[in-house]
Amino acid sequence: MSFSGSYAPEDVEFLLEPEFLAQVSVAEKEAAIARGQHYSELLSVEKPPTEAYLSSYRDALLRNGGRFARDLAILARGLVETYGDRITLVSLARAGTPVGVALRRLLLRHGVSDVVHYSISIIRDRGLDFSALRHIVENRPPESVCFLDGWTGKGVIRRELRQTLSEWRGPTVPPALWVVADLSGTSDQCATREDYLIPSSILGGTISGLISRSVWSPVGLHRCRPLPELAEFDLSREFIDTLESLAPLLSEVPSPLPYNAAAEAEGDRLLANLLQKYQAEPPHVKPGIGESTRVMLRRQPRRLILKNERDPDVAHLLVLAGERQTPVEIEPDLPYRAAALIEVQED
Repeated sequence: MSFSGSYAPEDVEFLLEPEFLAQVSVAEKEAAIARGQHYSELLSVEKPPTEAYLSSYRDALLRNGGRFARDLAILARGLVETYGDRITLVSLARAGTPVGVALRRLLLRHGVSDVVHYSISIIRDRGLDFSALRHIVENRPPESVCFLDGWTGKGVIRRELRQTLSEWRGPTVPPALWVVADLSGTSDQCATREDYLIPSSILGGTISGLISRSVWSPVGLHRCRPLPELAEFDLSREFIDTLESLAPLLSEVPSPLPYNAAAEAEGDRLLANLLQKYQAEPPHVKPGIGESTRVMLRRQPRRLILKNERDPDVAHLLVLAGERQTPVEIEPDLPYRAAALIEVQED
C-alpha cells in the first residue's frame, strides 16, 4: 500500500505500510536494545515540539533556509547532468523525504519531463526494503533510480545501501547515493561536506509527512506509524513551499561534489579520533548536527559535545539538552560542530 502522508499525492509515494504500531518510552526502548532487540523493531513516542524548540526551527529556517535551498539546487543540477530528463528519485525515509520532495519540484521547474519520487526504508544491519525496490523497478527504468538522503554522519547508510544492492537479484540499479551534507566523505554526490544545520533535521514527523521513522518487517513492505496526533504542528508542506521560493536557478549554481577517496579517508580519521578520545564503540557515537539531533530526540544521550556553545546552529541542541538534562561538554577542537554519545545500558 502506498500513500503520501501529509504531502500532496504528486510530491511523494511512500512505499511503507502504515500501521498504528505500539510505541514505547525512550527508557523502555534503550532497555530493550540492551537486551538484544534491534532498534528498528522499536518505536518511541514523538512528542509535540515545545514553543522554545519551534522557535529554534524558525530561526534555523531564517538563517539557513537559503543555503539549504541552494544546496538542493546544486543537487538538482547534478541530477539533470547525470540522468537527463527521466529521473526516479528514491529518498531514504525519513530524513531524505523532504530532500526528495523539494528536488522533484526543482526538477519540474527546470523542465525535466519525467520525474517521480518514492520514499522507502533502509535500516542499519537489515538493509534496503527489497519489496519497495521491486515495486519501483516494475514501474520505472532501473537506470533512472537515484537514492537520496539529507546528510551522512559516519557513512553507515551509504555502506548499507551498497551492500544491499550487491545482494539484490533484480534488475541492476545504480547504487549512487546523493546527499546534501556529507560529513563522512562516502556519498557519490553531495552539495557540501560542511557540518551545518539543515532546518529539517530539527524536527521529525512534523516535517516529513506526518509519519514515524520506518520499522523493520520480515515480510512485505517495512512499516511506519502515521502521526495524526501531531497534525496541528505539521510543517511538511510549508517547509517545501519555503524552499521552492528560495531556490536559485540551476544555471546559477555549480555542479555537486563527486566522491573523493581522500574525503572518505579524512572522515574515517576524524571519527577514529572521536572514538578513541571518548572510549566509545562506533554505534554509540553520532557525529554532526543532524545525527546529534536524532540522538537527543530518539535515544538516551550520555553527553552532548559542542565545538562552540554560542554557535546558533546548535541552539536547538542546547534546548533539547536542557529538556533531557543531558550533560554538555564544550570541545573547541571538535572536528564537527556537534557530536552526541549514546548512553550504554547494562542488561
